[in-house]
Amino acid sequence: MSRNKSKHSQTDIGIIVSNLRSEIGEIITSWLLYRDFLESSNQMKTDNIIKDISNPDLNKVRLIIDKFENDIVSRLSELAGKTFGRTNFFFATHKLSVLHKEAKDFDIFIEGNKFRDKRNKSISHKEIPVRWQDFRAETPIGYTQLLRAIAKALQLMKKIDDHYLGPQAKYHWIEMRKRRRDFSLPGKVSYGAMPYFRLTNENRLKILMEEERSGKVVWEDIHTKLNGVPSTIKACKAWGIVIINNRFLVLEHYPLIEIKEINVN
Repeated sequence: MSRNKSKHSQTDIGIIVSNLRSEIGEIITSWLLYRDFLESSNQMKTDNIIKDISNPDLNKVRLIIDKFENDIVSRLSELAGKTFGRTNFFFATHKLSVLHKEAKDFDIFIEGNKFRDKRNKSISHKEIPVRWQDFRAETPIGYTQLLRAIAKALQLMKKIDDHYLGPQAKYHWIEMRKRRRDFSLPGKVSYGAMPYFRLTNENRLKILMEEERSGKVVWEDIHTKLNGVPSTIKACKAWGIVIINNRFLVLEHYPLIEIKEINVN
């Protein structure tokens, strides 16, 4: 118990949320590939069952589908765990002191739909029966169950990011959705680094306004040269936005460290 309390108190919340988001990224990547191979399988199938069974290419695709399904089931089961120091919703929501009911509901869904049962008997953390006659058939997980579980995990992750990142979270997730089929990086890398991807000027301005409405202090005075004249202007360094002549100017780069000079018409 003391070890769990130590992990709870000492682990940085940023590490927890980043790892959790990375895990969601791996699940989404596996799901996209799972669907692609499922579609390929459907295209390869014929009305002749005997012919399909003897088709090595179709059998290979089916094996890949099973591998991706097992990966998704296993990762979702881990997310529903209740251990401090692990990548799961329980740890994150306790660290943030929010969304306890949502995390519990996710755990109930995973348990009730036999995800953990399938993982423990067929995938990992395998429980060995005492006798041969105690062996049971694998627990089937349907396509709809898999999709619903992923949707629930994604919704809960977005809510956690809303609490951790604030108004910027939804805009990062919009950008991330555009990139989800860019497999140049592993899912865990791209989703973990999501808050550092560049946002559009329009979205940066929207975030600034939402943060200001929430009561956050977003503006500070900075000293610079405006058209060659020493001036003091208002700037939001986080999003690279300044106010010039009562108008917003969204700069190319952000966050800002310093502005030596601004030249405007």
